[in-house]
Parts: sequence; structure tokens; C-alpha cells
Amino acid sequence: MPDQKTEFRRTRPTWDELLPSALDKAAFEDASAALEAGRYVRKLRTEAGLTQAQLAARIAVSQARISAIENGEGRDGPSYAVLKRIALACGVDSLLEARTSGIGATSGAAAAKSGEKVLALSEEQPTVGKRLVNRGTTRIRRFVVETPIEEAVTLRSEHVSVERRPVTHGTPASSTEFTNRTIEETETEEEAVVAKTAQIREEVVVNKSATERVETVRDTVRREDVEITRDGETTTGTSAAGVTPTRPKV
Repeated sequence: MPDQKTEFRRTRPTWDELLPSALDKAAFEDASAALEAGRYVRKLRTEAGLTQAQLAARIAVSQARISAIENGEGRDGPSYAVLKRIALACGVDSLLEARTSGIGATSGAAAAKSGEKVLALSEEQPTVGKRLVNRGTTRIRRFVVETPIEEAVTLRSEHVSVERRPVTHGTPASSTEFTNRTIEETETEEEAVVAKTAQIREEVVVNKSATERVETVRDTVRREDVEITRDGETTTGTSAAGVTPTRPKV
């Protein structure tokens, strides 16, 4: 026996024909919303000239997920966030345009059955995040510097001097004097030699520390409101009473 969703897709019966209880009626409304969303997702995709695979790649889901959405599978259809991503991927600037056309609008479908006309109002919800920004780079480079130095040092040099002097005493020469003989003297000289040894004179230590500060972020958010004109009297700012403004998400 086919289930209620299959029967609904094939014949679209009336409430009394298909729904024996209030519980079945709630389940049928969920299936109707899913089918309604799927039909308009397919319409947006085809008007944008996209295949299921291309749309899936744009919103980072599988092609099977797009197929399931368009076929109305699931208890109550895709979420608002998924529908918004699909609308943006298909070139719709705001989900309001899609919602007023019937995408995922369970309340709109119910209003159509009761004869009501629904004008959906959207509001931006700010989300404050953080990102890392490069504010500059500190670079430490070691290089060699040569400095001239001067120091006085005493050096010793040796020189050989030769002189001839006459002998006046008339000392007789011995028999060994008439032989060949050589005398050698070596001259020496000192020269300056510079020896260098390397020693560590200081250290450069590099540390990185982080500080925290509180910064106030200012921006604007948009919301849609309505203006009601009745018998020449205009009323604006008719937002729902008792609604607490939403704080930005951090």
C-alpha cells in the first residue's frame, strides 16, 4: 500500500480523503511544505541555467542532497539557511524574493488556503568574527663589521757591521794565519704578528608576546518594515511587539 507522501505526489487528494486524524494532517502539512520548497528550488535552479551538480558545488553539498530537496524528501523540507544559500547561488539577492514566490513558505501555503496574503519581512543578523591580519614583520640579521685598530709595539733588529782596523803593536803572525777561513753572522729582525681570538660579548634574544584589547565594532544591519496607510492615516514601524532585539553573534 503506498504511503501518504507517495499518494499525495501522485493524486494530490483533498484533506478529508487522505487524512483520518489530526496527527496525519500535521504530517501531511510537513510533506506539503517540503514539496512546495522542492518545486521552487527546481524552478530557481532551471531559471539560473544550473544543473543539480553545479548547484551542489556552489553551496558545498552533494548532488544527492539537491535531488532530495527537489523531490520533497524529508519530514519538513530544507532549513532556512540551506534555502538562503540556494537562493544566493541561483542569483537571487535576497531570500525574500524567493519566499514571497513560495519557497519554503509553510505559512504562505497555509495563508493561500485561507485566502490571506502574506508579506514577509526580513532582518539581517550580524555575526562578529575575527581574522588574522599581517601588521608587519620584524627581521633580525647578523652581519660582520670591520673596525681598524692601532697599537704601538717595539721591534728589535740585528745588523752585522764589518770594519777593518790597523794593528800597531807589531804582533808576529803564527803559522796558522795563512789559511782560508770564513766567519758567518746571522742578522735577525722582529716583525709584528697579530693573533685574534673570538669571544661572545652579548646575546640578542627574540621573543614574541601577545596582548588583548577590547574593540567596539560598529556597522549597520538592515531590516524590512511596513507602512500602512488607511483612510489617509499612515502608520510605520509596525514590528511585532515584545520581540527582544538580537545581539550580534561572536
